[in-house]
Amino acid sequence: MCEFNVLLEGEVVFREVIYAKAEENKVVLKDVLGVSKVLKGCRIVEIDVGSERLVLSRVELDTPSAGF
Repeated sequence: MCEFNVLLEGEVVFREVIYAKAEENKVVLKDVLGVSKVLKGCRIVEIDVGSERLVLSRVELDTPSAGF
């Protein structure tokens, strides 16, 4: 089985990930033991099976502007 190391801003934030789902402005991850992690304000930008890495980046969250 292929497990991924998940990187955000060059840092490994979760290891041995076997499930990833992008939902609006968050990414849901699960590792081989079934432990889940939700990373808000992120999106998947690269999946590299050969290197077993999944790369995330931050997204800007829309904030309403006052008076506009």
